[in-house]
Amino acid sequence: SECTKRDLIEHFKIDEKKVKVVYLGADERYKPAPKEAVDTVRRKFHITDPYLLSVGSVPRKNIDGIIRGFAGCRHNKDHQLVLNCKIDVERYAKLSEELGVKERVIFIKNVSDEELVALYSGCRCFVFPSLYEGFGLPIIEAMNCGVPVITSDISSCPEVAGDAALLVDPQKTEEISNAMDQICSDARLARSLIEKGFERAKLFGWDKFARQMKAVYALA
Repeated sequence: SECTKRDLIEHFKIDEKKVKVVYLGADERYKPAPKEAVDTVRRKFHITDPYLLSVGSVPRKNIDGIIRGFAGCRHNKDHQLVLNCKIDVERYAKLSEELGVKERVIFIKNVSDEELVALYSGCRCFVFPSLYEGFGLPIIEAMNCGVPVITSDISSCPEVAGDAALLVDPQKTEEISNAMDQICSDARLARSLIEKGFERAKLFGWDKFARQMKAVYALA
């Protein structure tokens, strides 16, 4: 991403002319899953209500902020929060309990690629207010699966999401809560983000990546 390019130049003092940005693409399997596949993963992971989804375990994924945002949103009584997370789960579970949403938060792990596609496809929105991303591939994966996206207004996230997502300050819990509430209560907004997301995701593909990488190699 251009963000990573700037970081490389700043921290490693690399000549800007030596750095070329070539965007990644999402695998073709990331597309809206059939209802049967969504129903199967919902049963497997005991998801009984409309749900918000996030993926990632490392601290920069801002799991604390996601849980706090969910606890602060008006729709946490009729929605669940599903976290594909396998690090520090006990700590996050304790935080959920302290915030009064323990029964509304589901932690899952060891999810197959097919299950992840179905989880993306079935969620009310994908929540990804990361503190730092070199690119942020899950943003594109979720858009390709036809769901609204909430992501950060910092790092590479705005560069990837463009105007096809709700951008929030990941350090401000109330902004995460408000974005969740907007998507959960405004069907027109959700549809608009889905449509924009499909178009945005078309800008990132492996064929384009391959052509641009070939051009880079030709410079060597």
